[in-house]
Amino acid sequence: MHRDHPGIPEPEPGDMTFRQVRRRFLVLRGTRWFPVGLVVPVLVLLLLDRGFSLVEIGLAAALQGIIIFTLELPTGGLSDTIGRRPVLVGATAVDCVAVVVLLAAHSMQMLLIFWALQGIYRALESGPLESWYVDTAQSIDDDGAAADLERAFSAAGVVTALSLAAGATVASALVALDPFDAIEALTVPIIVAAVFRLVDLAALIALMRENCTTRGAPVGPSTTQLIDVIRATTRSIRVSSVLAGLIAVELFWGMGLSALESLSPAKLATTVADSGTAATILGPAATGAWLAAGIGAALAPRLAAKVGTAQAAMQLQALQGVCLVAIALVTGPVGVIAFYVFAFGAHGAINPLYQSLLHRHTASSHRSTTVSAASMSSQAGNAIGMLLLGSIATAAGIGMAMVIAAAALMIAVPFYLPARRAGETAIESPASTTIETAGRNHSGG
Repeated sequence: MHRDHPGIPEPEPGDMTFRQVRRRFLVLRGTRWFPVGLVVPVLVLLLLDRGFSLVEIGLAAALQGIIIFTLELPTGGLSDTIGRRPVLVGATAVDCVAVVVLLAAHSMQMLLIFWALQGIYRALESGPLESWYVDTAQSIDDDGAAADLERAFSAAGVVTALSLAAGATVASALVALDPFDAIEALTVPIIVAAVFRLVDLAALIALMRENCTTRGAPVGPSTTQLIDVIRATTRSIRVSSVLAGLIAVELFWGMGLSALESLSPAKLATTVADSGTAATILGPAATGAWLAAGIGAALAPRLAAKVGTAQAAMQLQALQGVCLVAIALVTGPVGVIAFYVFAFGAHGAINPLYQSLLHRHTASSHRSTTVSAASMSSQAGNAIGMLLLGSIATAAGIGMAMVIAAAALMIAVPFYLPARRAGETAIESPASTTIETAGRNHSGG
């Protein structure tokens, strides 16, 4: 999927088996998400503790969404032309810098720089790892990859959830122990996250191998190649009601998740004494939430086998909306935590179902670009949610903002209908369907 300069050894899949590819995929999912688990429980509380308001946090976070929206398709095209590995390595290096900036973010300018770097990171990293797994597994065993898709993404969801849970547990313990007198307790998990992001970078370099003979130019992609990939992707989305519906799902799903991730900690803080107490409670709560997400991901293939992948995703999306309404209405920390956990359980179950639907209807030549388009839609929804819901929370209360976010999740449900009508179709292969060839003029494929 990319070619290095002459004389430099190229990373190749070699004789990897189907099982080895999956094992590497799961290891890399774990190293990717563990640092996130360290940051998520403390980020909003840290910024509130530094004097930022919810509106300021929302405005700064919206910059991430704008940058992702701008860069998603070009970076997806980059992954589809030069390869998944170099793009993901570059993304991880950017996130290392972003975490360091967060440590120094005591002003609005630094906070904006942090979110801008996060936007670049998210745009680059959305899609390459999953696309690498699907393409590499498919190159080894096409039929096996198609049959294994839900199970593979289910396992990835479990690993992601466990990694996040472990990170949240460590973050909570670090805040509670407050091991360094010279460093504020809420900052310690961020420092540890920076170290583990470097571990993630090393793991990517060591484990992620891909076929280098099918894409790219000797040095890098031309502008024409990128444009061709983007055009092919946008056309495939335009002509496919399934893909168009799934992209729309991400828009409203992103709005709902912005509330779950940013307003739930603030809601919890209103039910306890102070932000420090909230952080101490939120760590175990986040651990429970991600364990629930792991359980949901593990059970997702069974639910899909029983009612269908799209139907299962619809039911779980509605359940997630109900949980947000419940968080808005409860008045004590136990209720907030309980429904927070349930919401993440539903979220963990939806993810592998959604990913399998998206990859089943996407061709290899623009797989990362299609995933990037979905992520772009999600981040647009997240940016809208952060701006709109933060303002509503300040003006009318956190509960009202969360009810509106729940409505967005409910609106997403009908957009799964085209996928449900399409049924459990086979995964797209590199040589199949008009989606693969539509508008594709770039070399390689």
